[in-house]
Amino acid sequence: MGWGETLLKREDVMEGVPLESDFERKVAVCNAMPLADGEPRLDLESYKKNLITIVGMARAHRVQLILMTQPDSWETTDGKLKNKHWTLCLSGKRYTQTQMSKASGQYNEMMRQIAREFRMPIFDLALILPKSSEFYYDDSHFTAHGTRKMSQDLAAFLFQQGWSFASDGYKLTDFSAQFPEVSRNSEI
Repeated sequence: MGWGETLLKREDVMEGVPLESDFERKVAVCNAMPLADGEPRLDLESYKKNLITIVGMARAHRVQLILMTQPDSWETTDGKLKNKHWTLCLSGKRYTQTQMSKASGQYNEMMRQIAREFRMPIFDLALILPKSSEFYYDDSHFTAHGTRKMSQDLAAFLFQQGWSFASDGYKLTDFSAQFPEVSRNSEI
C-alpha cells in the first residue's frame, strides 16, 4: 500500500481548510488601516542565508531540492480580483499593491539568484500564473482552477527535470471518494 492510500482518513483530520473565506472582513479591516509612510521592511540578507542553509542541508542529505517562487495577484487588471486583497497590511499599516508587489518581487529575485548561484532547479510560478480571478481568490490563494493549473505546470516541470514518480513507488491517489464535499469543480 502506497503512502497516499493511508495518508488521510476523515477521522484523522484535526483541522480542515474551509471552502469559504472571510476575505471581505479582512479586506475591510485592512482598508481601515492607515497607509504606510514608507516601503515594507524587507530582510533579504536573512532570507538569502536561510535559502543557502536549505540548499546546503538538502545537498548534505542528498535530497533533490527544487525552489519555487511565490506568486501573488497584486497589481492585477482583473476587476473581480482588485478588491479582494487583504494581505497588504503589516504591523497595523496598509501598503499599496505596487509596494507589496515590488517587495514580493525582490524576494523572488533573491530566490532566482540563489538558484543560479547554486545551480538549483527553480519552478518560477510567479512568472507563470496569470494574475486573474480565474486562478486566485485573493492576494495569493488559488481557486480550484488555479490549483489545477499550478499542479499541472509543476508536474510538467518535474518531468522536464527528470523526476519519475512511478519509479519512486509513489501512487497518486484520488481522495474525492473520501472527501466528496470537495469536488474537482469547487472554488475554494
